[in-house]
Amino acid sequence: MAAKQTVLLQRVDDAECYESGSSKSATSESADDLSGLGGDTALRPLPNVHFSGRFVMCNGRDCHGEHCTFAHSQEELRSWNSQRFAPDRYTSKKRDGFGEYDELRMDNGENGEQSQALKTALVYSASDPPVLILGPCGSGKSRVLAAAAYHILRDAGASRLPTRILLCSHHASADLFIEHYFGVIKNHPSRPWQEAVIRLVPYFRKDTGSYPLLYKTIGECAKLLRYECSKHIIVVTTYNTSFDLRSAVPDGYFTHILLDEAAQVSEPEALCPLSMATGNTRIILAGDTCQTRPVVLGDKAWTNGLGTSLFKRLYERYEEIGPQATSHISVLTTSYRCHKEILDLSLRLVYNSGLHPGVSQPPTHPLAPYPLVFVCSSLDPTPHSMGEDTNEGEASILMHQVARFVEPWPEEWGERDMATVCIMVSSRRQITVMRRQAAQYKGLDLNKATLTTTYGMLGCEFRALFIGTSEPTWENGESCNPTKSICDAYVFNTALTRAQSLVVAVGNPLALLHMESLYSLCKEKCWTEYLTQCLDHNTILTTPQLEEEWHRSGKHLLRQQLSSSSCLTTSIHS
Repeated sequence: MAAKQTVLLQRVDDAECYESGSSKSATSESADDLSGLGGDTALRPLPNVHFSGRFVMCNGRDCHGEHCTFAHSQEELRSWNSQRFAPDRYTSKKRDGFGEYDELRMDNGENGEQSQALKTALVYSASDPPVLILGPCGSGKSRVLAAAAYHILRDAGASRLPTRILLCSHHASADLFIEHYFGVIKNHPSRPWQEAVIRLVPYFRKDTGSYPLLYKTIGECAKLLRYECSKHIIVVTTYNTSFDLRSAVPDGYFTHILLDEAAQVSEPEALCPLSMATGNTRIILAGDTCQTRPVVLGDKAWTNGLGTSLFKRLYERYEEIGPQATSHISVLTTSYRCHKEILDLSLRLVYNSGLHPGVSQPPTHPLAPYPLVFVCSSLDPTPHSMGEDTNEGEASILMHQVARFVEPWPEEWGERDMATVCIMVSSRRQITVMRRQAAQYKGLDLNKATLTTTYGMLGCEFRALFIGTSEPTWENGESCNPTKSICDAYVFNTALTRAQSLVVAVGNPLALLHMESLYSLCKEKCWTEYLTQCLDHNTILTTPQLEEEWHRSGKHLLRQQLSSSSCLTTSIHS
């Protein structure tokens, strides 16, 4: 990695084994060997970083602390100053046609937030530090990146120089770039887009959506990239799959690298695409620091900063440098996805300020004028261990609630589409249980609803969200998996803000509050606030079997437990 990217990473002292292809891991149990991770230890910069095809510290999205091969470039970032961002080098190019395709139209014309973010993304040159686009859920970050890719290729126009874009996101989000943007404009009935688009996948897939011809495996993609006559191309893929491109293209092949949801991926994941950048590569990152953080397993990794995303680290450094650096940051503050009441809860818990809903509001459900609902599956106040990651009883109640709300599909929601209904549970085994439950409801197509875990929500959008809150706990009621727990404010906020019109949670409210009281990674009491709002709006429901117990003692116990919990509204940004 050359020039600009040398400021983005360095390695620990014994990591040179990877340059020679050795299988030795840069692993040590001593604190000294890991002191450079996020610390002040001076580490040698690597002008050219070559991956060996082995990502020892990262398995999917789970980064284990005992295999911290790459260190943070704190020293190099600290050397940046205002001169690194000198504005007199930049000239803004007049751009028109921001609304050539409706799919890429920005909000409020050329003076809106999205248009300003797009202009910022387009104005800086390859020699400048990366541009950051910061925005909450539903603010249009992905749309801005898609529009930026379109305008970059459009501006290339008659240029003889090749323009090649690599756009990375998570699995579902990468598909949405095809379904909502590039696939649509390439197949536009009157003005089809002529540029080459590839959705790179690691293996052949049957679920390729509406544009299967755009989906290519690494072998097919390599041939196209090497022999395709077109000099302008865009490749859309996931972070980890982009790693396979290193064997297919030389360094510097991509003139632009765009990273979506960059605040949700670990630095090793972000380095997969960035390892192909050179000093002539323009880089744009988009993300939300109030959504799910990188999954880091291991105290050493967490303590030494592996849980801090590259996006967040750059954002904090830009803020330290001052106005000239923050000119590289575009902040979006309008969310167009969620109903106002859903957004208000998210605002109180994590965003604190600087967030407001769009003008038009998604319609609620007739059965729930207030869009937040909680259904009690149990009222047992005694903490107990739930070592299993399946819960048949809760699954049955949860699926019954799904059927109850989707059977009278509101006209305001448009055409019935079960794929826009999401059922979120704590584990893949619980998903299997939910599938069995869905099969019992004939005629409602509940098996077509989207089933996912707490960490499969990134980049998605749904009309209605149904949450199963049970998860494996220890004997004292504490979560066995705190980094993925629904009690985590980041996970909670990510899940909540996937829903446009309705959120229905099912579980034991007393056990949930107890688990939240033991949760130490975040101060925000998300479920305390959620249940308080449901209680105030009379949207806490029970099963017929629990109705008598609820009125006799359950409601009183819940109020008592809520009053003993303190709702903190300290912003995660701070």
